[in-house]
Amino acid sequence: MPIPHPVRLPTRIPGSAFLALVLVLMMPTLRAAGTIAQTIVLNPGWNAVHFTVLPTDPSLDVVFNGADVDSVWAHDNGAESPDFIQEVSEPALAKAGWRSWVPSSRPEAFQNDLFRIEANRAYLVKLKGAAQAQLPVSGRPSLRSVVWQPDALNFRGLPVDPSLPPTFAAFFQPSPAHYAAGTGLEAIYRLSPAGAWQRVAPTDLARAGERLLDL
Repeated sequence: MPIPHPVRLPTRIPGSAFLALVLVLMMPTLRAAGTIAQTIVLNPGWNAVHFTVLPTDPSLDVVFNGADVDSVWAHDNGAESPDFIQEVSEPALAKAGWRSWVPSSRPEAFQNDLFRIEANRAYLVKLKGAAQAQLPVSGRPSLRSVVWQPDALNFRGLPVDPSLPPTFAAFFQPSPAHYAAGTGLEAIYRLSPAGAWQRVAPTDLARAGERLLDL
């Protein structure tokens, strides 16, 4: 579907209270001192994900072991503002310069140029089959303030409590550039399993570990 012209964004979500709330919500389940657990939920088809922890063993072969993953993709410029792919597919990602990984059991694995998971980085993951997969990951937490680029595409994950996810309207209401009383929520898109970006409704629930396109 066509993406409308970008709207204004602030350089930073305002309010120290809002940032403090975000940092509290982004803490997954505590396991041991200095180590926390995060669960990445993968749906069949395409998923846009991010990790709030640096896995104890960040090797992609280890992190995705046991999940029926077809491929994983990441852009060289990391989490901030990767080249926008309107319809996500392997050929489109390869043409745009995204690095990729496939399981080492595949013959084409010798072409892999993506090997490790990094915290707070965007990944596109294609899951095979028809069943949802839950990917438990443990490691060191990575907390940082959320910086948004004005008048640009922002590819971001929202630090939310997976056991009590807020609606998009509730999450963004403290940010005037994302929510206005008269017009409501600005345009935010999530990746569909088919690889298309779909606009979220204000009443939709945010998902922990999911990356979103914010215009």
